[in-house]
Amino acid sequence: MTGFSRLQYAILSVVGYVALFLSIIYFNLFLKKQEVRNMMIVACAINMIGSIFTLLFVHEIYFGMSPMAYTLVTGTITDILYMAYT
Repeated sequence: MTGFSRLQYAILSVVGYVALFLSIIYFNLFLKKQEVRNMMIVACAINMIGSIFTLLFVHEIYFGMSPMAYTLVTGTITDILYMAYT
């Protein structure tokens, strides 16, 4: 359906684990003392932005990038921020 090979799916999985690790570091450095309510509001906003990027991906709007590069860039950034705030 997406045209990704098994290797590319494996790379996306590894990037997901790296994003989780980076989000833990981001949380410990910057967000540990923040109020939970504010963090959940920001997490919802980040998730909404990530959903918009996913919708654009479904409609094959990649902004000149390959589908793999688009998925890596948008998914990694939104995943790191979303996981850090939740």
